[in-house]
Amino acid sequence: MKAELLKRIIQSHRAHDDDGFVNAVRQVIAAERKLGHARAADELEQALRVPSDKPASRAPAVALATVHELQRGRVDDPHILEVRSLTRTLEDIVLAEDTEARVLRFLREYSHRAQLAAHGLAPARKLLFHGPPGNGKTLCAEVLAGELSLPLYYVRFDALIASYLGETAANLRKVFEQAKRRPGVLFFDEVDAIARSRDERDDVGELKRVVNSFLQLLDGDSSAGPVVAATNHQRSLDDALWRRFDDVVLFPLPDRAQLRRYLLRRFNAVKTHSLTVDEAATLCEGMCLSDVARITTDAVKSMVLDGAQALSGQMFEAAVVRHRAARDQR
Repeated sequence: MKAELLKRIIQSHRAHDDDGFVNAVRQVIAAERKLGHARAADELEQALRVPSDKPASRAPAVALATVHELQRGRVDDPHILEVRSLTRTLEDIVLAEDTEARVLRFLREYSHRAQLAAHGLAPARKLLFHGPPGNGKTLCAEVLAGELSLPLYYVRFDALIASYLGETAANLRKVFEQAKRRPGVLFFDEVDAIARSRDERDDVGELKRVVNSFLQLLDGDSSAGPVVAATNHQRSLDDALWRRFDDVVLFPLPDRAQLRRYLLRRFNAVKTHSLTVDEAATLCEGMCLSDVARITTDAVKSMVLDGAQALSGQMFEAAVVRHRAARDQR
């Protein structure tokens, strides 16, 4: 077990933080399953199911109450704010070298915020993820929450604006208030829907006022948890938004080295025949990681359906051809 994970379990136990304790234990369970220790993982899961004599934590109730408050404020689309408890870790994601370095630095600063504060320094707390779709921006926000043993507050502004344009600024304030009351990773997915450039001629006055409100809320945010925003359309963002974040992290299309690392992980769980990682990476060049994931899953399904004992190069290449044909029809 990693020392950092063991430390989280001990700290959560001493602080009577039930959510943090359970999240940390679930990370141990996930790690044990990856190592093939099914029995140990099952026993840990069974131990988590045993009722405790201590009163249940009020944290989940607080989170649900906040969702209900938003719903009473005429925000009745459940996708506007979702409160998620996650167990994802860095082992669940394959990042580009520079992207990984920035994410690790962010985690290190946040985890050592007390030491930084002793020297009058504050950790980086606000991140802006950008890059083409399908390369891990949303997954990375989930990984941050899992690594820090925090809930993920998932905000979808496309749904928010489409439903209640005139009330968007008020609902934004409620979202920031939620993060202030109970620390978590506040995640704005598709943030371009709420922070488009105010210089666009076809923009309406209401949307410009929403951008102003969002910028002011970011400036005045004093919550303890991280704030992460993601976009696939960075060129459409308002220039002022970039300055509100401590770091801007690019999630590019995977290069060959990243493809190899990703495929190695996927192939570790299945036997291969007449198929090397280099050959598979060559077939997937130019694709985003989510497409590579679909292709790999499709190929493994073919192996199972054909009753084969190993994944062949022909199966993988056929899956690539099917994917490209489907993409060309979009």
